[in-house]
Amino acid sequence: MLSLLLTFLTLHAQDHPLQSQIDSLNLKIESQKGAQQLQAIKQLAKIYSDPVNPKLDSLTLRGLQIARELGDMNTAASMATKQIAFKFRILNRPELAVPTFEDFYPQLVKVSNDSTKAQFLLESAHLFAFSPMPEKSLDLSNEGLEIDGATIFQKGSFHHAKALALSNSGQFAIASDQAQKALKLFDDEHITEKIEIRGLLSTLYSRIGLNDLAIEENNAAIKMARELDNPRLLLSFYFNQATNYLHKNDHSNRIESLKKSLYHARRLPDPSIIEPRILGATIHAHLDADQLETALRYHDTLQSRPPFYIEGPNAGGYQLVLGKFAFAKADYQTAIEKFEKARPAIMSSPDYYDKIEFLTALKKIYKAAGKYRNQAVVADELATIKDSILNVQRTQGLTFYQTKYEQSKRDATIAAQRDEISYLDAQKRIRDLWLLLGAVGLITIFGIVFFIRHRKTQKEKQKLQRAFTQDLIQSIESERRRISSQLHDSVGQSLLVLKNNMKQDGNQKDVALMEQTIDEVRNMSHKMHPYQFGELGLMASIDQLVAQLNESSNIFYTFEDQTNGTTVDPDRGILMYRMLQESLQNVEKHSHAAACKVTATTMGQTLSITVTDNGNGFDVAAAGMKTLGLQTLEERATMIGAQLTIDSELNKGTTVTIKAPHHV
Repeated sequence: MLSLLLTFLTLHAQDHPLQSQIDSLNLKIESQKGAQQLQAIKQLAKIYSDPVNPKLDSLTLRGLQIARELGDMNTAASMATKQIAFKFRILNRPELAVPTFEDFYPQLVKVSNDSTKAQFLLESAHLFAFSPMPEKSLDLSNEGLEIDGATIFQKGSFHHAKALALSNSGQFAIASDQAQKALKLFDDEHITEKIEIRGLLSTLYSRIGLNDLAIEENNAAIKMARELDNPRLLLSFYFNQATNYLHKNDHSNRIESLKKSLYHARRLPDPSIIEPRILGATIHAHLDADQLETALRYHDTLQSRPPFYIEGPNAGGYQLVLGKFAFAKADYQTAIEKFEKARPAIMSSPDYYDKIEFLTALKKIYKAAGKYRNQAVVADELATIKDSILNVQRTQGLTFYQTKYEQSKRDATIAAQRDEISYLDAQKRIRDLWLLLGAVGLITIFGIVFFIRHRKTQKEKQKLQRAFTQDLIQSIESERRRISSQLHDSVGQSLLVLKNNMKQDGNQKDVALMEQTIDEVRNMSHKMHPYQFGELGLMASIDQLVAQLNESSNIFYTFEDQTNGTTVDPDRGILMYRMLQESLQNVEKHSHAAACKVTATTMGQTLSITVTDNGNGFDVAAAGMKTLGLQTLEERATMIGAQLTIDSELNKGTTVTIKAPHHV
């Protein structure tokens, strides 16, 4: 029932914003011939398809005729598909769509495009799934599944059509298996189709008497449909839920579900396609709940609608409504007449629940009218349907799952036997090949030993390399300290004596040159090793370094000491000082910055020095530690157990952070 409702619902035509394009295409259709005329029809059919325009029917019929004349069978198949969909889904007249199928189906072998061919078969399979010939739908679906070029979505839809056909023919257990196959093929982009199939599963559970499970599944589908806020889905799910509550004789929840279904139906641009069915079901629900006055109000609403609400395809349902009203008023003869008028439409329905409900009500009417012979005839007819369909299908469902269980059990037994045979064969192979396996085992052991020793050697080599690097850096630092001391204490003092002698001789030009030389020696000494480092400490040395840079650089340097007088181990401090020197040298050479800030902070036993500039920055991942400067920074950091972090982005500057314990 749910799938039937979903298939019959669609949006009707609305004013199209491309009216000028439509007029232009209509002019081409009337003025041109052949392929150009067909192309214009195809373009206009695409516009008329979303939203659906009533003119699509005549347009696609004309396109079908022209495409056949031109021998363009791919386009002809597409037009035939649109014809079937319009008559079946939009007009709700499947009997009008069947001739189109029968006319074109023999020509399908001439269609070369697999996807187009599959779409024709798919629309036709859905058409026959709701007909008195559901086996035709199964044949068409199987034919479509064999098309190599059919899309995954189309294959999922073929399984969906098979599930619908099997459901409408009473094979509910097998139908549920097809629905599950369809679910596996639909991805997250086809959420609407997945929701519809879950609704179908709810219907299938209901058919085999699992009403609580059906209600639970349907509630889950309603929740998903609410997230989409899709009135077409919501009205169908609520209608289906009302049917589930009917099977439980829960008329209160049944009526509530029908109210919600009617509300969402009226949210559609044109609710007239489905509103007659929902209004009729609502009247039946209130009459079954002995709410005659409310049922009459809904009947007044039904009569206030256009005549087609109670005529044509809706006439049978309306006669049933009139019959129930007559029964409620104890007018049994009128009730019988109305029910008998409704009988052909109800008994030709593929939905056997409709037949059971109809015959159950008719039996009550005959009993109330005292026509016991007629009551007995109807009772026999009802029992026949229940025995041949309801009970048989429930048994069939249990048999189906029992068969699956037995098959799984048999497969498990076969698998166990195969495992046992494989085990015996393996034992034989082991006995025959133990020498080879032993040799392979020895080779493996030797390989493992070699790998472990090689890895150990590599680790020792890396350890020695690190120790060598540390010794080298310490030696360099010691040599720098010695050379710095010599420059400051020996060469510097000697130059100072020479300068004083020159002053006494009155040679001012040479004195100036000597003063410049002394400054250069002093700067060289300081760069080699800050001679006052041991006395002043790390922070004061950093402050002097920043001051010297400001005197000779175009970059504005600042230093912020937030260590609150924290002392740093000299050996550790000089390496951090060197790392800072290297970082500031990189700023000078590469950053093109306008400003650079050095910050020193402490947290617990950790000293942190941060260098931040507003220069060009660079791609850290691309550069890695390939440059000599960055490698030296990393090696010094390793020596003192420091954590070195470099954060940089192109055109957003660079931040270098050095964190290390300030005492050993």
